[in-house]
Amino acid sequence: MITKPPFHIDHLEDRYPGFKKCLDAYEETPCPPCPHCESNDTAFCSCGLVGQSMALAGATTRIKLHGNGPTPGEFFCNACSQYFDNRNYHCPGRAPKRSDESIS
Repeated sequence: MITKPPFHIDHLEDRYPGFKKCLDAYEETPCPPCPHCESNDTAFCSCGLVGQSMALAGATTRIKLHGNGPTPGEFFCNACSQYFDNRNYHCPGRAPKRSDESIS
């Protein structure tokens, strides 16, 4: 969910060209529900604290940032604050992760 007013998003677009497109991509890409509490209020986990990533995380609840990697999970539940992985879930528009079994 976008948490900033439109004028703030416009300011961030001026500062970081392509910001709106990236924000829209996070908003439109579905995350799996939380396996702990079954909430659909979940987010992608990402590492790194640089200007644009911090601005994105501040503008939407769909991103959970970590200063250093690896993250405790691929996804984060905003409702129960638990991290989780979902190896059977493939986010549309993202390359599927290779499983340990397929690595030769």
